[in-house]
This record gives sequence, structure tokens and C-alpha cells, in this order.
Amino acid sequence: EGFKFHWLPDARFGSFGSEKVQPLLDKWGFGRDMAMLTFRVEQPVTPDTLQAMLDDFFKSRSVIGALGQATPGLRVFSPDKVRVQWERISTKTVSMSFLNKFEECGAIGKSGHIRGRIEEDLEG
Repeated sequence: EGFKFHWLPDARFGSFGSEKVQPLLDKWGFGRDMAMLTFRVEQPVTPDTLQAMLDDFFKSRSVIGALGQATPGLRVFSPDKVRVQWERISTKTVSMSFLNKFEECGAIGKSGHIRGRIEEDLEG
């Protein structure tokens, strides 16, 4: 059946927009164009089901709808073509170097602004 997700539109993040954290988000290119949303997943998620949960998340109609409302420029036209890759990072990580992959493939510029649709850049 797959994982089911529910958007929690009333959830708020203390760091987003805070005087302490927002300058860092702006510095890393996560300024006004950034949206943070909270979803609840119905099924338990384990290390063995994490990849399946992520795949289902980005193909979920409810998730795609919520992301479309929060980020008017973001559209997923072919959810079946979405491929999710992830890696575990330490919560002590202070470097944003893991985002260099997006710059290396040309998806974002040095300023952090998105140049185009990522799937176009990655799929050709």
C-alpha cells in the first residue's frame, strides 16, 4: 500500500525567521524562497523502510499539493520519474558542503539561487 502522509499546516518552526538563525539561512541561499512544512506519516519508519518512505513522500499527491501551495514555483509533473537519494549526516555538521552537489551539476548558482528544474539538469 505504501506510506501515507498528512500535512500539518499549523506547525511552526522556531528557527525559521528567528533573529539568530535566519541570517544563516539567508547566507546559505535559503532566504525568502524557502518553505518549511511538517507532515505526519501514518506508518512506522525504520532504517530498513527509510528509502521506501522517502520515495513515497515525494510521489504522494497530498505532499505534492502542499508543496505546491507553499512554493508556487515548485511543480512535479511526473511523480513516477522522481528518484530520491539520501545520506545520513551528523547533526553536528556545520558545513553546508553537502549542498555542493547541486552547484556541481549546475542546478544552483554560487549565490544559492536555483537555475532551473533539477530533474532537467540531472536527466539531461
